[in-house]
Amino acid sequence: MKKALSIFLCLIIIAGMFAACGEEKAGDESGLKESEFIKSDKNDDFEFDVYEDYSVVTGYTGEDFRVSIPSKLGGKHVRGIGEKAIGKSMLAIEVVDIPAGVVYIDPSAFSGCNTVTTYTVSGSNDSYKSEKGVIYSKDGKNLLHYPAGRAEEAYSVKDGVEGIGDYAFSDNEKITKITLPDSVTQLGAHAFEKCDNLYSVVMPDGIKNIGGYAFYECMKLVVKSLPSSLETIGEHAFDFCHSIAEISIPDSVHDIGDCAFYKCESLKSVFLPASLTKYGYRVFAGCKLLNDFTISPKCENFTVDAGILYSADRTELVEYPYGKTLDDVSIADSVKTIRAYSFFRSFEGYEDDDDDFIKKVNFNSVEKIGAYAFANRKSLTQINLPATIKEVSATAFNLCTNIASYNVEEGAGYVSVDGVLFTADKKTLVAYPCAKKDMTYSIPEGVEHIGDYAFSYNSVINTLNFAKSIKTIGNYAFYSASTFGSVVEFTENLESIGEYSFSRCLSVEQFIFKDNTIKEIPKGAFEVIDGAYEFIIPKGVTKIGEDAFRECGYLSYIEIPDTVTEICDRAFYDMDDIHKLTIPASVTKFGVDVVTPSAESDPDKVTVTVNAGSAAEEYCKTTGIPYVVK
Repeated sequence: MKKALSIFLCLIIIAGMFAACGEEKAGDESGLKESEFIKSDKNDDFEFDVYEDYSVVTGYTGEDFRVSIPSKLGGKHVRGIGEKAIGKSMLAIEVVDIPAGVVYIDPSAFSGCNTVTTYTVSGSNDSYKSEKGVIYSKDGKNLLHYPAGRAEEAYSVKDGVEGIGDYAFSDNEKITKITLPDSVTQLGAHAFEKCDNLYSVVMPDGIKNIGGYAFYECMKLVVKSLPSSLETIGEHAFDFCHSIAEISIPDSVHDIGDCAFYKCESLKSVFLPASLTKYGYRVFAGCKLLNDFTISPKCENFTVDAGILYSADRTELVEYPYGKTLDDVSIADSVKTIRAYSFFRSFEGYEDDDDDFIKKVNFNSVEKIGAYAFANRKSLTQINLPATIKEVSATAFNLCTNIASYNVEEGAGYVSVDGVLFTADKKTLVAYPCAKKDMTYSIPEGVEHIGDYAFSYNSVINTLNFAKSIKTIGNYAFYSASTFGSVVEFTENLESIGEYSFSRCLSVEQFIFKDNTIKEIPKGAFEVIDGAYEFIIPKGVTKIGEDAFRECGYLSYIEIPDTVTEICDRAFYDMDDIHKLTIPASVTKFGVDVVTPSAESDPDKVTVTVNAGSAAEEYCKTTGIPYVVK
């Protein structure tokens, strides 16, 4: 399916036998008027989309170090340069020339072009201009694209510039210091992303917004204070800024986005302002040296006690300082909700577990534990839930692989049976502890639902018996549960399985489903299962979702019933051992890359068997997939 440009207001009507675009229009306030999409095309140097009234460049495939955007492509005037259109080229491009007719350049159009030293814009262009190789809006009020390959270390943005555009300085590996004039009020998203050697940005008072990912991975950046005019700090704005040791957030700030200071590993102190009204998730997660939060006593929406951030009424624990070293945590009696991600521990980069101190949690009067609240806390070995508990998110203890048992006080909304967590009515198995030592487990009869993530990451069980009463399998229910038996068989009671439910189950040799039970093989359901050699999709299934069997290394035979009408993107992609696949005539809708595209000489290519005149035959013809007719 045609991928729409991110700036366009698109209407996509799915129609036809491959779910191809029926009607697509593009246009927005940037200067591109609404126009109906005709086709995607390419020549020796460019990939482009042709609309009724103009063309848009979507890729550069040429070999010149100087890229001159043509004034026409596909018989239409070029009016736009699309998302990462030039940036995705692998060539060391040095100069990019923009013609007079271009009225829209996507902010990410050059993202990744870290060798460009000069941009030029035709003097006749009414939307943009270039000065000393830098692209500005025509009125000069917005600096849009600074050459990422320019070698100067210090740069002063000229007076009069009000906005630093999205991706404006991104990927520059040489620049170390940037001075912004008093006129600047906005720093765009990704504006300085991955400026590896940037250590100083002089930000004047007047700046109101710092966009998402603005300083992402600026690992040498040192910032102690922010402009007194600042109102919002976008998501991931200072993510991976490893050199920031302290930060004082001014009283003008009311909104701090998700992961704004994520993994600022040198950060030791932070002061939160009185004006704060919105506080994202994982704002300071991964800040290994941050032991305590401090906050203005005038803040009406949040408070700090013993260095921990709470809602003003102390009923919600908002974020626990990542660097706090207590091994036994007692949740305050006033807390009813432990917010999502509040004790979250980073998933990557800490294999030595030297920052994972929490071994025990006393939940006291907690009623709700949010998503990923204690995710990846590998020092936790046992969870004791109080009688007050009413709701535990399926991911609350995700990747806590050393939990050996869940225990629940009587009267709660859950029960524990031999250390396994169930809802109070015992109809839903909520969580099986990853470190429970039993190698065999039988899901009790009467259980109807296996919850999301219930057995995920379990590597202990080697024999798992499924109850006949099971009706539904949740999303990620058995994700990466690598050793739970050779055969998985379900009864006629089964109604549905969730997305990625059995993804990365490496030892299951056979899945057996009764006909006329499940209606869909959902997204990623059997992605990367490496134990099974054949798979019989049961009758009654009408849809095979995205990535359903992607990268199943040993799967060599799949039987698709004639009830299936739709096969989605990459459903059978990158499967090394499948060489023949029969697609019944009932399938009338196809996604992108249903099987891996391959050359005629490729010994691992898939040959598809189809019915004469079927939609599958037409799909293979159109995409160049090898096929034979029955």
